[in-house]
Amino acid sequence: MTMIDGGALLVEALHKAGIRRIFSVSGAGMATIYRCCAKTGIDVIHTRHEGAAAFMADATARVTGHPGVCLVTHGVGLTNASTGIATAWLDQSPTINLVLGFPRSLQDRGNIQDIDQMAFAAPITKWARRVPETKRLPEYLATAARHALAGPPGPVVLELPIDVLTDQVDADVVQHHPWPSRQALAADEREIARAANVIAKAERPILVSGSGVRWAEAGADFVNFVEAVSLPTFTRRLAYGLLAPGHPLNFGNGWFMQNGMIDYAAGLCDLLILLGGRMFYDLEYGQAPKISATAKIVQIDIDPTNLGYNRPVDVGIVGDVGVVLRQLGEALQGEAIPKAREKWVAELAEKQKEAHAAVAVYFREEGSPIHPIRVWAEIARVMPEDTVIVPGQGDFDYWADAILPVRRPGHYVRCGRSGCIGAEIPFGIAAKLALPNAPVLITVGDGGFGFSAMELDTAARYKIPVTLVVGNDGKWNMIKSQMTAMYGEEADVFLDLAPQQYHKVAEAFGGYGEYVSEPEQVGPAFLRALESGMPAILNISIRPFPSHLCRWVSQGQRYPLELIGYPGSEVR
Repeated sequence: MTMIDGGALLVEALHKAGIRRIFSVSGAGMATIYRCCAKTGIDVIHTRHEGAAAFMADATARVTGHPGVCLVTHGVGLTNASTGIATAWLDQSPTINLVLGFPRSLQDRGNIQDIDQMAFAAPITKWARRVPETKRLPEYLATAARHALAGPPGPVVLELPIDVLTDQVDADVVQHHPWPSRQALAADEREIARAANVIAKAERPILVSGSGVRWAEAGADFVNFVEAVSLPTFTRRLAYGLLAPGHPLNFGNGWFMQNGMIDYAAGLCDLLILLGGRMFYDLEYGQAPKISATAKIVQIDIDPTNLGYNRPVDVGIVGDVGVVLRQLGEALQGEAIPKAREKWVAELAEKQKEAHAAVAVYFREEGSPIHPIRVWAEIARVMPEDTVIVPGQGDFDYWADAILPVRRPGHYVRCGRSGCIGAEIPFGIAAKLALPNAPVLITVGDGGFGFSAMELDTAARYKIPVTLVVGNDGKWNMIKSQMTAMYGEEADVFLDLAPQQYHKVAEAFGGYGEYVSEPEQVGPAFLRALESGMPAILNISIRPFPSHLCRWVSQGQRYPLELIGYPGSEVR
């Protein structure tokens, strides 16, 4: 008889499933897990906050396509991690969040940090359960993975009572359960035929692709379909990089608040194909008159509840995106592309040239503090093609998101629907661990930097070379510009920050730091940061420049540079 404790069983099951890294903040009761990780060859990345551990698990899933794992203590460990878990929930990212629980005999006795963790986790997870006995740990872990990966992916929480981890069982009575493989579900052939008929007749179609294409690992099918059917394409979130920035059918990102090209195209299209993503109401497709009222809508998603979200669809297809694209390609074989569609693509290409010309002057803007558009133009000129871009959620990050080209799948990581500030540094660290040979660029404003700045210590301890570009305008500019536009200067209260020397934070942790105040310094400074091989901060003095979104919301109008898209070749 060979006896084994629960911690060893858990780690053994993780290792068998191919997990080689977990993210954690230490807590009482974790010793058996940590001890077994060290013996088994699973790296434990100790972060400075549980929220960062959950964010890193999320970013691992987004970059690799496989579940990320975090481990936190009970009570406040889970509540601290909850923002990261909710971010994964909103963006349908598969994470397995392991949380300690009190010993079963001590639960519900009013102990410090004792909360109903399953009830707390339920609204922000696909599945949350407590492991009832030691020998069932591998079974529950496999079930957690199955829920995280089935259908639309998402986070799960598995509570591990401390006595379940420390109790020993006979290894011979333990059943090991394999983790699930992704199931590629085909769509109903009748719906495929209906969609093919609509697509074949469309003269002014557009395709908007969301993260579902990436989760389905359908990049090649996606490109083949777009090219075969000649579809002007806009991409969002994890679909960035599936179609090369210079591709003649790539018209930029699919956010109305960032890319005026989609405003133009959606208002004139006769067909919108929404692929692997929802039609959200605020700021997006459900809000008239964004999409032509006469346009037909074909929506494809693995989650049937996403179909017709906020606006009825003409054809709704439930199925794996990759399989559906292949089914549609076969159904459309031999169909001639309407001549009018060729004119439509040419019209959009001409409009895109006008858009690039309209903003070109800002790519050469002189003076100090530096115009944020000029910052990203300079970095776009010099950044390596395989750079992973990790934008934050402020004004400065908005311009990075609108300008920097994403050239490879999985090389763009941003918390989306949660709108969370503070994810960017943990996201970037995890992205670098997952893609060690790719440079990682994290964009963050001076306000957002304060949310997770201590994770620079994590990067320094584990020698993870990420580069932060901090836009320093000494204020919470997105909020300030909105409030002053609405209520005048008297609303300008409590929104200023001191122009701190953020680059010295990197130096304090043994990394590379540099202050940048002139436009021509930006590109060389960025290359020096990359070449340092250390965690690095470029502290860039920028002028306050409200984002397109802020001006639109606060004044009821679009920013004058409404046609901003990817920059032209002059900044590539």
